[in-house]
Formats: sequence, structure tokens, C-alpha cells
Amino acid sequence: MVDKNRNDSSGKNEELLSEHNILNKFQIFLDNNIQIIRNAVWIIGGIGLVIIVRRTYALHHFTKQSSIPEIYFRNNVTLTGKVVKVHNNGCLGILHLPLLWRARINYISNPDSSLLNVNVTGIELQSGGVDYLNTQLPNQNIKFQLLGKDECDNIESIISQNKGWLRRRSCINEEIISLGFATAKHVPALCDVKAYNLLIERLVKAEVKAVKKKSGIWKDDVNDGIFYRTWSWLKKKVFRR
Repeated sequence: MVDKNRNDSSGKNEELLSEHNILNKFQIFLDNNIQIIRNAVWIIGGIGLVIIVRRTYALHHFTKQSSIPEIYFRNNVTLTGKVVKVHNNGCLGILHLPLLWRARINYISNPDSSLLNVNVTGIELQSGGVDYLNTQLPNQNIKFQLLGKDECDNIESIISQNKGWLRRRSCINEEIISLGFATAKHVPALCDVKAYNLLIERLVKAEVKAVKKKSGIWKDDVNDGIFYRTWSWLKKKVFRR
């Protein structure tokens, strides 16, 4: 019995000694190769960072609507761009400015060939609407939030712009309606897009505000009863599914 206990104790001591030797060897290996290990960590981290950045939109320069992945539309990603032209129908020609391209934008030889066609979603331009867009947007940097595409493959989006010395962000979709240069227009294809539904509610309120203030096309609307008929018409037009 005593011999058996001694053998067990001896076996345990040998196991502990073996584990201790392994730990010592591992510690010695780390001490001898610490610089190599540090370099390897930095290299692996750098590779991982490059992969992450390449998979984000920070490095992607979109030059046509079809090159934008569908997941960007599903996630309603907001991109930065420069308005190069305003078409007669109010569609904007926007040069996409990814984060790491902005310093190189002046070196693009033919920007017109790289423009994205972007709609100011939820509006129907009225008298003075195109002129207003032409005075406010050309050569200006804007943000455009992706909502979807129309039947012509143009991008449906919410356009915003920083204005004033406080750089207050203004929604162009809402602003042009509140000034009476456009009316709210429902886009049935975007009914299931939450960002669009929130937008159209704001646009309806902006139009009612324009009617009350007699702004733009509403300035000659002097009959108070027209306001109520307009509001009733708007509800049917905008919220019809």
C-alpha cells in the first residue's frame, strides 16, 4: 500500500515537472523570438485592416448605377457626391466622392462619363423647381441616401446639403417643397422602405406648410378653402398603396 502511494506521488511529480519544463521552453521561445512575434502581429493586423477597408464603400468609386451593390440599397447607405449637372427633368448628375478619392477628384479627366443619375425622391417639380435646383446644387458637395432605383435605373435618394456657417444639414427634397417649387409625389415601388416612408411624411407636412404660407406656386391660392381640398388630395395621393 505504501509502495503504491509512493508510485502515485512520484508519477504526479513527474507530470508536474514535465509541464513545468514545457512552460519554461515556451517562455524561452517567446523571449528569443519576441521581435518576430510582434512583427507578425502587426502584419496580420495590417492585412485584416486592408481587407475590412476594401470591403467597405470608402474605397469604391461608383461610376454607374449598376455598379452599386444591392446591399447598399437594402441598408440605405449614404454616399457623398458632387453635383455636376441638373437635367431638365430635375434628375441630378452626381460624381461620387468616396472617402479616399476626394483629394484626387480634381485629377479626373472626364467627370461627365462617371456621373450617377440620381432622383430627388418624392417630389414633382413645379414652376421654378429646376431653376431652384440649378441655383443651389451645381458644383456643391452633397450627401445622397440610397433608397432604390426607378424604371430607368436612376437612383432614388434623399439629398442633403450642409448650409450656412453652422453647416446645418438641409434636406433638399423637403426644402424645395416647403418653398413651393415642387409637390409631394408618392413612389409606390418604395412603399416597403422605412427611410422613404419617413421622408414622405415630412414632404406632406412641408407641402401643407407651403400652402399655408402661400409659397411658390401657392402664392396666388387666396381661397382658404383650397387649403383643405389640397390636404385631402395630398392624403389620397401620397398614402395610396
